[in-house]
Amino acid sequence: MPEECFDIPLLSTANYKREQKLKETDHWCLSDRTPTAAQLAYRQAIRDMPTDTDNYPWVLDWPTKPE
Repeated sequence: MPEECFDIPLLSTANYKREQKLKETDHWCLSDRTPTAAQLAYRQAIRDMPTDTDNYPWVLDWPTKPE
C-alpha cells in the first residue's frame, strides 16, 4: 500500500498498543527470571506485527498472551 495512504492517527494508535503489549511483558525478561518458550514467542510475534500483517494498521490480529 502506498505510504501516502496511511492513516497516521490509526498507525500511531496501533504502534502505541504494540509498545504497551511489549511493556506489559518486560518483566518476563528480567535477569532474575527465565521466560518460557511461549512467552518469548509471544514477544517476538508482537515485535513482528507491522511486518506480518498485510492490512496493518487497519486489521490487526494480535497474538494471544500466554499465562
